[in-house]
Amino acid sequence: MVWTTTSQAQRKIGIAVCRFRKGDIAQAIDLNPCDTVVIEEQCPGWYKGYLLDDRAVSGIFPSEYVHVRKIDRSITATEDQVNNHLYSRIRPCEGLSFEDELIVCELTETLREWFKAIKELYINSPQDTMLAYIQKEIVKLLELRTSFTAPYLTSTLRTQLRTEITNKIDWGNKKLGLDVVPRVNGMRVGPKSISPIELHKIHLDTNSFTTGNMTLTAVRDTYNSHHLYLHFKTLSPPLNPPSGDGDLAIYFSIYNYNAGSPEFVSERVMCKQYRNGTQGSQAGQSFTAMFVDLTTADLNLEDAYLIAQVYKVGSLKNARADNGVIAYKRPYGCAVLPLRDVLHSKHPKPYDEEGFTKDFSMSLLPIRNNKDDDFSNITDHLIRKVKERKIDDKEIGAVNVALGMLHGEISSIRHKNPQLFTRSTIITQKLGFADVIAPERCAHYVLLEHETRNDFYVNLFEAEFERGAKRADRNIEAKILVVDDTGKELPCIAGDASDAPTSHYESAVFYHSNHPRWNEVVKIGLTEHQFHSCHLRIEFRHCSNNAPEKKLFAFSYIPLEDRYGTTVQDRMHRLCVYKPTKYELKVLEASNSGMKGAAPHYLSLAFDSDSPGTKSMSNSQCTISQKESLFVRTTLCSTKLTQDANLVSFFKWKDDIANLDRVLLNVQRVKGDELMRHHTDFLNTLFQMTCDIEACYHQPRIFEALIHILKFSKEKNYQQFLPIIELYIERSFCAPLVHRELLTQIQRVLDGQDNQRELFKNVIAVFDLLFKFIIRSAYLHADKREDAEHGLLCMSMENFWKALQKLVKSTDKDGSKLTIITRVVDVFPELLKLLPPDSLASSFSETIRVIPKRNSDFGVHKLKCLSKLINSPLFDHEDSRHIVLDLCNSQILFCLQNQTDLKLVAENLSDLLAAIYKNRDTMKTEMELVVTWLIKPLATTILEGSESVRLLIGCLITMLSMMDEALFTKVLEHEKDTLVIKKLCSDLITIMSNIILEAQIPSDWIVLLILFNSVLLSTTKLLSQTMIDYFLSGSNFNELVWKNYFMLCVTFINQPCLQLETFSESKRMTLFSWYGDMRVKMGHILFDMWQELDSFGDYLTVFIPSMVGPFLQVALVPQSELRMTIIPVFYGMLMLDFEKVQGEIVDKLDELYIDGSGDLSFKTAFLQRIMESASSDSSGRKEQLTESVNSISLLIDLLYDYRCELNATSSEQGDTLRLSTLNLLDFYQNKIQRSQLYTKYVYKLRDLNSKHGFHTEAAFTLLLKASTLEWTDQHLVRDMSCPAQKEWERKEQYYLDIISYFDKGRCWEHAIPLCKELSAFYENQVYDFVKLQNLLSRQAGLLRKIVPGDAAASRLPSNYYRIAFYGQAFPRFLQNKSFIIKMNAFAGRDAVVSELNRSYPNAKVLPDPIKTPNPDQLTSNQQYYQVVKVEPDAGPSKLFSGALRPVDHRITSFYLWNNVTRFTYDQAFHSPTHDKENEHRTLHKLRYVMTTERPLPNILHWCEIINTEQRTLMPLEVALENMSKKNSSLREMLVGYQSDKQMDQKELSMSLKGTIDAQVNGGIPMYQNAFYSPEYAAAHPEHADLLNDFKQCVRQHVSILNDGLTLFKEIGQNELRPLINALCDEFKKLLSKVKETDSGCEVASLRSVGSGSFLSVSDSSRVSSGYSSSDVESVTPNRKSASISHQSGSFDEEGGAHSSSTLRKTRQDDHLTRSSRSTFYAKLPIVTNQPASPVKESRASSDEEDDILVSPVLPVKKRSLSTSSVQYAAPPASPSFDLVNRPLPATPTAQGQNAITRSSTYHGKTSLKPSTTAVYNVPRSPNQQRTTRQVHRPALPTPPDETDVSTARIKKRQPPPPPQSQISSTINEDERPELPARTVASTPTSEDNPPILPRKTFKPKK
Repeated sequence: MVWTTTSQAQRKIGIAVCRFRKGDIAQAIDLNPCDTVVIEEQCPGWYKGYLLDDRAVSGIFPSEYVHVRKIDRSITATEDQVNNHLYSRIRPCEGLSFEDELIVCELTETLREWFKAIKELYINSPQDTMLAYIQKEIVKLLELRTSFTAPYLTSTLRTQLRTEITNKIDWGNKKLGLDVVPRVNGMRVGPKSISPIELHKIHLDTNSFTTGNMTLTAVRDTYNSHHLYLHFKTLSPPLNPPSGDGDLAIYFSIYNYNAGSPEFVSERVMCKQYRNGTQGSQAGQSFTAMFVDLTTADLNLEDAYLIAQVYKVGSLKNARADNGVIAYKRPYGCAVLPLRDVLHSKHPKPYDEEGFTKDFSMSLLPIRNNKDDDFSNITDHLIRKVKERKIDDKEIGAVNVALGMLHGEISSIRHKNPQLFTRSTIITQKLGFADVIAPERCAHYVLLEHETRNDFYVNLFEAEFERGAKRADRNIEAKILVVDDTGKELPCIAGDASDAPTSHYESAVFYHSNHPRWNEVVKIGLTEHQFHSCHLRIEFRHCSNNAPEKKLFAFSYIPLEDRYGTTVQDRMHRLCVYKPTKYELKVLEASNSGMKGAAPHYLSLAFDSDSPGTKSMSNSQCTISQKESLFVRTTLCSTKLTQDANLVSFFKWKDDIANLDRVLLNVQRVKGDELMRHHTDFLNTLFQMTCDIEACYHQPRIFEALIHILKFSKEKNYQQFLPIIELYIERSFCAPLVHRELLTQIQRVLDGQDNQRELFKNVIAVFDLLFKFIIRSAYLHADKREDAEHGLLCMSMENFWKALQKLVKSTDKDGSKLTIITRVVDVFPELLKLLPPDSLASSFSETIRVIPKRNSDFGVHKLKCLSKLINSPLFDHEDSRHIVLDLCNSQILFCLQNQTDLKLVAENLSDLLAAIYKNRDTMKTEMELVVTWLIKPLATTILEGSESVRLLIGCLITMLSMMDEALFTKVLEHEKDTLVIKKLCSDLITIMSNIILEAQIPSDWIVLLILFNSVLLSTTKLLSQTMIDYFLSGSNFNELVWKNYFMLCVTFINQPCLQLETFSESKRMTLFSWYGDMRVKMGHILFDMWQELDSFGDYLTVFIPSMVGPFLQVALVPQSELRMTIIPVFYGMLMLDFEKVQGEIVDKLDELYIDGSGDLSFKTAFLQRIMESASSDSSGRKEQLTESVNSISLLIDLLYDYRCELNATSSEQGDTLRLSTLNLLDFYQNKIQRSQLYTKYVYKLRDLNSKHGFHTEAAFTLLLKASTLEWTDQHLVRDMSCPAQKEWERKEQYYLDIISYFDKGRCWEHAIPLCKELSAFYENQVYDFVKLQNLLSRQAGLLRKIVPGDAAASRLPSNYYRIAFYGQAFPRFLQNKSFIIKMNAFAGRDAVVSELNRSYPNAKVLPDPIKTPNPDQLTSNQQYYQVVKVEPDAGPSKLFSGALRPVDHRITSFYLWNNVTRFTYDQAFHSPTHDKENEHRTLHKLRYVMTTERPLPNILHWCEIINTEQRTLMPLEVALENMSKKNSSLREMLVGYQSDKQMDQKELSMSLKGTIDAQVNGGIPMYQNAFYSPEYAAAHPEHADLLNDFKQCVRQHVSILNDGLTLFKEIGQNELRPLINALCDEFKKLLSKVKETDSGCEVASLRSVGSGSFLSVSDSSRVSSGYSSSDVESVTPNRKSASISHQSGSFDEEGGAHSSSTLRKTRQDDHLTRSSRSTFYAKLPIVTNQPASPVKESRASSDEEDDILVSPVLPVKKRSLSTSSVQYAAPPASPSFDLVNRPLPATPTAQGQNAITRSSTYHGKTSLKPSTTAVYNVPRSPNQQRTTRQVHRPALPTPPDETDVSTARIKKRQPPPPPQSQISSTINEDERPELPARTVASTPTSEDNPPILPRKTFKPKK
């Protein structure tokens, strides 16, 4: 197969029409339906190309699977349009033109971009109101796209749709911050088809258009007229006239309900509802109407309503009106609808009759009880109800209609939407003209015959009649007739818009009403010649069902025209009512019957009762009724008739020629509306006067009248008449002699003969129109007389130029008269018809040059004139162009040099350059002239700055875009001075840099930015050789210019608009198709110039290290070719000065990576290119270079990790961010010594720790920096946090900040040594005793906080957790690593897990809390983690070994949970099997001991684990730890009660009860049964020492219980005496049981005679086994037993956990007190952060293992020691235990004592030798959790009974994990440590590998 390659211009795109899978074809690609592919090559049956969405997916695919887009190559299109079309992802749209396809392409891409934008907007601000609006606009655009691609659209409609689509796109892009699309005539343009300055102006215009909201009002304001389309549907519910089958007549109209004067806005249009249910103006037709010419004011009125007046047609008594009975029209009801509901409705399909309308229901209120008089009030009443929204649907019906709003001229709408204008559609006119009068309705030469408006409207409002002799009111009908002066009735009256003209109109009949209020409007249509002889007569008749005829009893009349020839005025008229005589009745009846009557006799009578004038009120034929009257309102809408007497006099000027001046003055007082409606007749009359010999003496007045009407055409309200007047000049003007007189009058005005300043201004305003009249008149005259007349015209023009030059020479100071110059330019197109262009240009140039330069205002007028001159036809003619160009150059150069009128200069220069750019191929001479003369002053002006600098920059860019190498050479040759050339080049470099740096172009003007950058690129290349020639060799070298040149290249490459990889695929390909990747081109220029600089000498050292950072910015751009080009520069720099360059690279990498530049691929490219360059190095630096590159690679990894964490928003605590900061801190301290960067990250880490509440860590962080300083006077420079100061001042500041941080972190022990050091400095070196005094006071305060008087202020130990991260999806510094994290005392495991889930939502927690996962999980791309609570193991300490008295536990306890590097975790298991009778025999513990890299707390509350060890605790060791812990707990409680005997005794009673009568786990007897038997001793002889220690613990336990009972008796209340007695009895029983197995056990008080303190286990001198103390999680079976708790003097025999919230709070407070005041390092009771829930016994079978039930350790509230007969004290303990993050214990409830608790063990201080250690099994209360602990303790003094007590060390235990994982996983059989075989007395020996019990998880109830 032969593949044919397609060129870029012929490249095609295809749309996949079905799915294709490549299968075994390796070169093929998969296609899905609608995938867009770009076809690069083709062969028979196959195409080769790539996916438009992902260019990386390329290959071959079958040609049958894609539809190739067809592009009409015959259409001339720009390269930009072809690219836009090629790279747009659209489906085939056959039948569209190329331009229309571009619109569809753009629309499709816009919708995709909008979808991404609103998605991001929803994520960031879901409540933004713009979101819903853009969603609606997207739906509209989709519908418009569907309509636009329809094949049946006309070209006019498609053009309108195209405009609407592009407007919506531009507006939406602006609101969403997307790119602005430049357009010319609605089509988008690219950078290659238009000049830069024109593109700049287009962006400015687009920006002004898209600013603001596209509201409905904004759309309406773009049109002059609006039209309401009405389609009547039904009445709901169907309404019929009551008591009859008559018809209904529904009159629709638009009504303005103004409380002052409500009135109709439009004509009425009637729809009949026939008896058979049909509707329409005729039976069987659908009724539609169009209310036309509504104004913007009508639409904005809140009081505009569509009303429907409903009448019934039939007899007066609702009988049927056929069979010869007269049909009357009677009121029935009224319906209203606010027009605002129609205006604000959204129409989904605005061009379809079925879709553009919306259904509405008009509220209809009928008349009640035949009260016709109410009809006049129904409308007002209903409108008020609608306004107040108090419509009752039960009482009101509805008129159902469909309404739609159309905008624009009715003729255009009729042409675009012919389907709306059927034969049945009734056009309903507005009562009056629109605000902006359509010219075609007034000009007779363009009007069609039916469009001429000559309408007279009469509103028959109301009447008042007397009852007279009648017993009841009349049924009055008004009949309206138009009668001429001969008495003939004319058929010209229409009752509504649908009626044909008739001779009369009969009103509705109000039944029995002498005050009818009809409010009906009729239209009278007469010609303009009929009005003066006609009048309106209204006859009043009485109607009756009994009489066949209507009886005439009165009439009124009103003439249509007055005696002055004006039409009757528009107002409400109160007409006289006349009673005719019998003779007159016969005359009137004869006239009504059609017989020819005589001239009416009543015309001599007065018709208006308010202004009767000189007419009489009665005659022999008629008498006036004084108490009766008729009210009518008249409105005239005519383009021929007028109501202004002055205008009538003007048209009849020949009748009063002597007073022509007065007539001409009066006509100038006519209103503009009236005058412009008659402008054609007015102008004809004026020019008739001009040519009339009788009016020759009145020419100045005639000229003023002409100026008056022409001035109106320039006003805003009448601007639409301007083209009509121009059309009048072209077609209707026919006065060939007028030009002479007009020139004479203009010259007279210019000479100032009449000294009329106002006239001069008006002449200037209409100067162009005057000259058009002159030119047209001269042209008409020249056709008749050739040579002579042309010579006279030239002479007249010469006189005109002379007068004009004289005017501009002697102009006023303000230069206002100079505006006439700009008006002259407007008539150049007309003057060129008679004058040659060079002559005209010369005359005008002379006129411009005579303008004086003494005033800046004169220059403004000259520049405005030049602006029009550039765009005039003179610039298009070659003969006149040089004259114009010379004039423009001189003026622009003058202004640039003097810095005046720069805004106008910029506009003129932009117009000039745009004109030259369009014809740059034919105007090379003009282009060279402009560039060579203006580029230097233009550059100087831009650098000096001005308000128009942006437009001036556009002009400069346009000049540069037209400049090639030859033109640039000519520019340099034009400037012969070398210094001038250097300054020009330097200025250009500076300007181009400022364009980029100062963002002169908005970022969303992407097309303009790309064009500007292409010009900057070409100009930079042109300047390269100039830089070498003028700034390099010898003394010409200029470091500043070269540096600016390099920085220009760097800033150019780093522009955001050039980073193609950040754009969408289609946008990236479009930009690439224009100019390619300009960054690469500029990178090559930069590299070549750097190499050129190197070849000319040792100039590179000048730019090192200052240019390292800029070049590094370029190298970090993610473009592979650019990187490969620039990176070798760094090798050369390193060879020149290794140390400086390496340090600068490190500094800049830190800065740039943190700012977001660079990625990991840069590390690979950097390493590769540098090592390639170093491979051929022979200088011996290869090893040094390799080490440096590796360090930089490591730094890039660390910086990238830091940036990722810095930008991540998931972690609220920022733990990983602080960890990555620490990695950078270590790198700058240990790997590469960069003190400034080290200090920077010390401050960052300090701030991060402080921000998130880790004040202790912040103190340690700052201490790193403080430790590097000394107490010297050396001056230090300013850094990020401190000003310039002496070294001791900075260290002092650091110390004070560190002390504050330690104070906030409650680590006062660390702050005190700093206070001491600082005190010594104050005292011995600076002798500042004031500061010393304050510091010592502060130190005293810290000491008080360590031992506070208030127990609530005491500290709690911190919680420590092991967290392990597995999987490759975690950050690199976390992958497959484990850490110890320090949390506060109240942060449980749930808090840690919750924080991890927020930081890593996709991570999964592993079920095993400590076991290392399998290798697959370690290497997978998933995220797994483990969380488990661990206990700190501070180990033995000699800090308090020399204490002479016991140290307060509040002092020693701090060192148990601070400065710790060892942590433990225990897992409990039973081996070989679980002994359910006595679990103590088989309970073992697997202990994990973890060592961290740094002690905690430190500069982070995280620390990596560097080593983990395991060991197993035997059952006796476990029991010893439990019993020791219980002794310590009881001892602490007794100390507390001894200190404060007023404490609540409930806890004391419960503890004693639970220990003495332990029914849950059996207590001491169970331990004795397990370990005291001879069988156990025989089986485990190696445990003899442990067994002795355990017995000693039991003896101490009994003694402590004895002391507790003694204390309870002493302080117990009377109501507790029964309980005390019962406990004493139980204690005797327990003692007897103990003595049975331990004969050496005696009850001895442990009160020391000498010290007065309770002795503890740690006082013994037994040898410890040397085990490290730790916390233990025990897993023991649930035993069925009962616990007895005392509350309110009663005992609870039910087992269970305490859940009372009140008691929980009490115990929590007690815990705070005891934990802070304990004098023995016993295990602190700790409860999880979830409420404890009762645990019920659930034993399904003997084989099922039960979960462990752990009862809470009851804390005791302790006070300070007080004097008493028995005093308690504790020995000192070893320091180092962490106490910050422990949760409070749960409060016990009355339900029971079984609750899950947590405890921690305190270490006691020991003075034993390291080899003398022992492990004790210490029994616990039945419900208390069993753990193993190791406690270092001193020798126990001899008790009073001289019983030998051996020494022991007891290990502390590990608290269990949080509630959800309370039971640790059971050790699997393959993981269980091998234990020595031994025999347990009560448990038979099992097989070698007994099964391990399954693990169960305890879930507390919520």
